[in-house]
Amino acid sequence: MKKHLPSLIFILLLVAIGFMYRYHQTLFYQPQSVHKWRQSDCASIALNYYQGGMHFFQPETHNLTSDGGITGKAFTSEVPFLYFGVALLYNFFLFILDL
Repeated sequence: MKKHLPSLIFILLLVAIGFMYRYHQTLFYQPQSVHKWRQSDCASIALNYYQGGMHFFQPETHNLTSDGGITGKAFTSEVPFLYFGVALLYNFFLFILDL
C-alpha cells in the first residue's frame, strides 16, 4: 500500500480538481461555441506556405505529431486553395506579425 500511495494521492487530486471545474456536468455536452483550433490550423497552414516555399501539394501545420514528430506535414481534408491564396497575399503585402 505504501508503494501505491503517491499514485492514489495523484488520482484523488485529479478527481477533486475535476469536480471543482465541474467536469462531471460538462463531460457529456456536445461541442460548444466556435472551434478556435480550426482557425489556428488554417492560419498555420497559410503561414507555413509563406515561410516554407509555397509548395501547393505539401501543406504543413505547426504540429509535430502529424508524421511521427519529424515535420509538420499535414493531411488536409480539403484542397488548400484558401490557405495558398492567403499565403500569396502574405507575399504580395509582406507578412508582418504584430504581437
